[in-house]
Amino acid sequence: MAKILLFKTWKRMLISLIITMSVFSANAENIEEEVLSSDRNHWTATVSYDLSIPGNWKVADRSIKMFKAGSGVSAGADYMLLLGKGLFFEPGVRFL
Repeated sequence: MAKILLFKTWKRMLISLIITMSVFSANAENIEEEVLSSDRNHWTATVSYDLSIPGNWKVADRSIKMFKAGSGVSAGADYMLLLGKGLFFEPGVRFL
């Protein structure tokens, strides 16, 4: 019973993600505006901080540990290559 409930939850999440991404891609195709000066090929620097807070899922009288507590910092650089109106290819490198 717990496996069926977990499968249905993942199935709903996947379908929701697919629908959301479809809406975003459909809206991106409808852009008829001029390309902005910020939408040219350029380098960017990135710095990020990640924080993981542990949690437990309770499914059918069972508790599942998701992950351990932790944190981290990363820095890097990305190159934003314009492929089309509003569509970029962004290869990047992280250093920490």
